[in-house]
Amino acid sequence: MTVGTAIFLSAVMLSAVALYGLTMDRWNWKGALENFGRMLVFLGALVLLALVVNEVMSRYEKPKHGPWEDYQQSAR
Repeated sequence: MTVGTAIFLSAVMLSAVALYGLTMDRWNWKGALENFGRMLVFLGALVLLALVVNEVMSRYEKPKHGPWEDYQQSAR
């Protein structure tokens, strides 16, 4: 880890602690964290679905050739 990365990560942690300290009585932190967790689960499921669809589509992929390759084949 470089010094710059350490400074960045410590600034993120300190700002998160300061934000919680200043707003703990005004915001519903439990609800916000639950929503954030739901969002992460949904995003993970979406990424997993995209990977599965990509894998399935790559198995049934036709040979890649377009008009230029067809022209070259006919010229031979």
